[in-house]
Amino acid sequence: MTLLSFAPSHPIKYRKRPSRRNLFFRNNPLTNIVETNDSFIIQLAIPGKTKEEINIDLEDAILHISAKGNEDSAESYTRREFDYSEISKSFKIPDSVNQAEISAKMENGILFLTLLKKEDAKTLPPKSITIK
Repeated sequence: MTLLSFAPSHPIKYRKRPSRRNLFFRNNPLTNIVETNDSFIIQLAIPGKTKEEINIDLEDAILHISAKGNEDSAESYTRREFDYSEISKSFKIPDSVNQAEISAKMENGILFLTLLKKEDAKTLPPKSITIK
């Protein structure tokens, strides 16, 4: 069972296509997903945010992570290559995840989400069967 990234559909509006910088760094944090025998671990790079600024919501098997921050509008940049003022990312949670057992911790700008699998979804270690 895989954990897939999910982007909910939005009403179609004419707008300029977002640049690669905005698409991948501004609104969409870089993500690692690790699957172990008993859990999925999602790691999101969210530098410059505190745990109080991050919202994590779960509704209809969709996990949504978002954060809004202060825009430095008073600053006049000569060059700006990163902006973490607002982020948003959503994941469709598979049926194998125990939705009541999702936990989160923030460490050094990385958000760690641990999604424990249901007991029946855990894979058993291989074993040898003897013939009688």
